[in-house]
Amino acid sequence: MAKQSIRLSDHFTYGKLLRFTLPSICMMVFTSIYGVVDGLFVSNFVGKTPFAAVNLVMPFVMILGGMGFMIGTGGTALVSKLLGEGKQEEAHRTFSMLVLFTLLLGAVLSAVGILTMPAVSRLLGASDAMMADCILYGRIVTGFTFAFMLQNVFQSFFIAAEKPRLGLFVTVAAGVTNMVLDYGLSKTKSQGMRKSSDKIGLSTQLGYSTDNVWFYTLMGDLNTQFAKGYDYPDKEHQISNFFAPAYSNIALGMEWRPKSNYSLLLSPVSTKMTFVTDDYLSDLGAFGVDPGDHFKIEGGAFVKARAELPVMENVNLITTADFFTPYSKDFGNIDVNWDVLISMKINKVLSATINTTLKYDNDVKTFDDNGVKKGAKVQFKEVLGIGLAYNF
Repeated sequence: MAKQSIRLSDHFTYGKLLRFTLPSICMMVFTSIYGVVDGLFVSNFVGKTPFAAVNLVMPFVMILGGMGFMIGTGGTALVSKLLGEGKQEEAHRTFSMLVLFTLLLGAVLSAVGILTMPAVSRLLGASDAMMADCILYGRIVTGFTFAFMLQNVFQSFFIAAEKPRLGLFVTVAAGVTNMVLDYGLSKTKSQGMRKSSDKIGLSTQLGYSTDNVWFYTLMGDLNTQFAKGYDYPDKEHQISNFFAPAYSNIALGMEWRPKSNYSLLLSPVSTKMTFVTDDYLSDLGAFGVDPGDHFKIEGGAFVKARAELPVMENVNLITTADFFTPYSKDFGNIDVNWDVLISMKINKVLSATINTTLKYDNDVKTFDDNGVKKGAKVQFKEVLGIGLAYNF
């Protein structure tokens, strides 16, 4: 016999209290693991100085995110009071107001954190050796303060709504949300071992709608790669590396989604952040950063289109296209990232995919054989894959 759900009005025994609070305990433990995993990777793969930098700026990051706990705790009490008084509509309006207020406050704190990170790092006692790492890590994390605050707010409301398990699910999902990992190597007799595919993608989106067609939307994404890339046959000088570059877009706008298989996001308020953590590439001024800098931020307009549709029987197409133009002297120069994936089911066990990517970034300049800087060019990649698939 299935156990009945627990309500806050129930008489709590020790067993029932443990059942109700265990998801929240696991949720807090899982949240703590975020920081442990960060420290594990940084200390083992980057070094002790960056690890010290991460720990130095973390309290500032947690203070900003703690604003979400404050709003969630107070807002939960207020909404619960209104529901207890039978004021359903007023409770709904209050909840919506709290979520929108958290979203706006988080966006402001994200901007403040990014702009003031050098001064904050110095105030916290960062040495000259740690300064660059403190600023870089701090800006990456504080750039998503709004998402951290919203997560904390919803955790409180999930408990008040008698759904602590849903809060645990959201916390776990936040750690793996929409992550795309793609890494491939190819080896030929003439060229040897080369990297053929390398991508890390993370995206998340929050939407609110009144008619299920237009959505007030906040979108954030992060894209980088695992390992060094080279302009073969030159293997002495890398042209890319982990987080060199890394691109992050944060966009606030309206999404048109008349059906679940296609959508269009229009954002007049967005930011594009470029990270170049590799010192060699940073000194070259690669990917649009000033020589010696590791970070660049641009405000501009952003458009994202997505479609998923069947081409014919057993053949499906998924395509996404991102467009960004900055509000600067380069306004009108549009950065493009267009992905197309065609998946084909050959038989019960065989499948094939064709994946193409077209990119244009006005900040990525080219050079001729004499080392003279030229303009940006369109980049294009095509990958054909054949694999095994079995449905259980």
